[in-house]
Amino acid sequence: MVITSVQLYVMSEPTDTERRTCRFPGCRRPTAASQSGAGRPPEYCDDSAHNRTAAWHARRRLRTEQAGQAAGIEQRPIDSARQRASELHGQVAGMIEHLNQQLTGLLEELRTVADPEAAELQIEAVTSEAAEQVATAAARASRAEQAQQRAEAERAEADAAAEEASALSEQFRTELEAARRQLTDAEIERERLNAELADALAADDAERKQSAAKSADLAGKLAVVEARLVEAHGDRDAAVRRAEAAMAAQSEAEERSRNAVERSDAESARADRAENTAESVRRGLAQADRQAADLRDEVSDLRGNLAAMTA
Repeated sequence: MVITSVQLYVMSEPTDTERRTCRFPGCRRPTAASQSGAGRPPEYCDDSAHNRTAAWHARRRLRTEQAGQAAGIEQRPIDSARQRASELHGQVAGMIEHLNQQLTGLLEELRTVADPEAAELQIEAVTSEAAEQVATAAARASRAEQAQQRAEAERAEADAAAEEASALSEQFRTELEAARRQLTDAEIERERLNAELADALAADDAERKQSAAKSADLAGKLAVVEARLVEAHGDRDAAVRRAEAAMAAQSEAEERSRNAVERSDAESARADRAENTAESVRRGLAQADRQAADLRDEVSDLRGNLAAMTA
């Protein structure tokens, strides 16, 4: 008969705090009112001394006293039975209250699970999130492809500039070699003329007047050769500067070409990663659709179970 009463009490879904009593051993006062109206309801009365820790110590003390007074209690069976009944009543009340709280929470969770609006909201959120991820991945892949195209164009420009710089460098090298040969020939000519001039100056005084014209002619030739030598030096220096500029331009073009190649490779890798991400998001969207279908089936089953429980 006691079990039947407990079962009926559990299935009745009590909600008022006045129907719950304090769980402190021996206390029959109603539990304190809930302050917020949400969360776990109070288990003890408004007496500050009645709390979970004090109740545990009180139950332990009662068990000790009952063990020590067992002989005396046996001599007074009515009092002993009344005390045991009171203790059992408190324990059963606590169990009923606990089971009632568990059942109330279970029913609330089942109502939430079976709520079609909540299910539709969750399905819509999952679908929207997956679609947003697909759009983001597609945009990222498009940007990566555009960056790769720009890098390839820059690489082509750098290759063309490198080829042009290489051709200019080869041309300046040829001009530099020609200027060096002219400079060598001019230096040889100057040395020869200096030797002839020294021979003329060392000639006999008697022949000095006769060789004056020749000396003047040689001096003029020497001046012309020296002027040519200075011009050849200038041409050589200009050719050297042009060659150095060409080599610097070639180095810069080669560096630009290497950088363009590296950027092209990096953008290609980024495009591959973006494509992989988009594919992963598509698979996630398909999985989300399957989960949404499973969730609809589960909601349908829970609705049937809830209808059977509340019938």
